[in-house]
Amino acid sequence: MAVVGQPLPEVLLPKLLSFMTYFDFNARVTGLDAFAPEDRPPVTATAMSFHAMLWLGLGLAWCWPWVCSCGGAAACSCRDGI
Repeated sequence: MAVVGQPLPEVLLPKLLSFMTYFDFNARVTGLDAFAPEDRPPVTATAMSFHAMLWLGLGLAWCWPWVCSCGGAAACSCRDGI
């Protein structure tokens, strides 16, 4: 478990982010640390929205077998054996 405020371990996949972003292994990717703190965009709302999306998805995935077994979904594919 990560401790708040501690840096995460470094992931060593050289040039992968450059390729995923610009389709060029040699492109330069500028991180947020290259900008002054007052010029950085707010990321709190984005992070909280991402976490909410994950929790909603996990909740729906957890509820789906119950919905199918109770007959709550009329067109449930798991009732047809597919």
